[in-house]
Amino acid sequence: MPTRIEGKSKSGKPVPGSPKSFLPQPRDGSAGTAWDSFRDLSKARAKADTEAMFSLARSSISARRARGRYLPDPMFGEPAWEMLLALYVDTRSEARHTISSLSAASGAAATTALRWIDYLERGELVERRPSPTDKRVAFITMTAKGRAAIEAYLAELIDSGIAIPVQT
Repeated sequence: MPTRIEGKSKSGKPVPGSPKSFLPQPRDGSAGTAWDSFRDLSKARAKADTEAMFSLARSSISARRARGRYLPDPMFGEPAWEMLLALYVDTRSEARHTISSLSAASGAAATTALRWIDYLERGELVERRPSPTDKRVAFITMTAKGRAAIEAYLAELIDSGIAIPVQT
């Protein structure tokens, strides 16, 4: 079992370490972490088609933005998920994401976005590629493993009837 890294606040209370210490755990208490379930995603058979999954991802982004018009954004801190959705939706275009653009897409501060990008990179869901023209810039792309994880999740929502993609 991985060790959880903790620090102490000025008041002496434990403070969780960086996102690397937050390992997703399965809810059913089975052995291993949620990362282990990503190993067999290529074997998953989704009934949902690609268009439906992209539609659901786009509508999810729109719904999350609408939520922010009515409720305070700090109530919903999921920068990693926001980044993955943005990367997934943009896999169909020539759009390239930088740390700055993913920070904007997630609504997180650049330092927070960078920590989550590091976390997603360690999980092999995204990868960094240096810009061929500007050494200060790195492009973040979704890996095949990241895409498979997102598609398996979206397909499950569609196939189970939990979510119905908006037809555009």
